[in-house]
Order: sequence, then C-alpha cells, then structure tokens
Amino acid sequence: AYPCKETYSFVPPSPPEKWPQRPILLRPSPESGMRIRGVRYSSSKTYLPLPGTGYCNGCTLPINNGLEKPGECLVIDFESDLFIGTAMLRIKNVCDPLKSGAELDPGNDKTASSSYFHHRKRTF
Repeated sequence: AYPCKETYSFVPPSPPEKWPQRPILLRPSPESGMRIRGVRYSSSKTYLPLPGTGYCNGCTLPINNGLEKPGECLVIDFESDLFIGTAMLRIKNVCDPLKSGAELDPGNDKTASSSYFHHRKRTF
C-alpha cells in the first residue's frame, strides 16, 4: 500500500534485505516537520509513481549513483514550515535507484567513463 505502513515511523523499514538500495537507506527524519512532496527526474516537473519500487515519500528515498544520463537524476522535492527545496544525492557505487538490488559493473568502460565520479576526486 502507498504510503507504506512505516511512513514517518521512528523505526526504519525492516528487514534491511528489503531496502531497495541496501545497505544504504535514506529517509526523512520522523516528526521533523519536513514533508516530502515527491520524487521526480531532474528534467521533469511530474512526480514519479513510487508504488512497487520500494520507495515511499515517508520512509525510503532514492539515491543516485553518478551513472545517470543527463536529466535522469532523481530529485526529492520537500518542504517544512520555513523552507521549500529540492535535494539530489549521489553516492558512488550505490545500486541503481530504480533497479532494486542491481549490481554495478565497475569494469564496464562505457559506464565508468560517463560516470559523474570518473577521474574525479569527489570524496566529500
């Protein structure tokens, strides 16, 4: 069901084996007053339907891996009482956000050379 039963709970969705980008899980802080408006591609204003992807606006949010094509990074629109904004996260070697459990192939030259992280010391 959407939103899922763990929406805005203090306990992360379990078990970790079911997290779409395991071992990493990004989620909004429960009871922080922040509300996730939606997840979309950076080149679009239309929110993606999340049911069935393992993501939910209240408990699990996507992380980009630097291998996305231009305009296909996933961004998170959010708001609080004091601020409205958009967040985009990239973590090197995290699995594809829309292919749950997919493994990266670091030996794939085409993929590696077009990576956001390729030949760059982006470690911050």
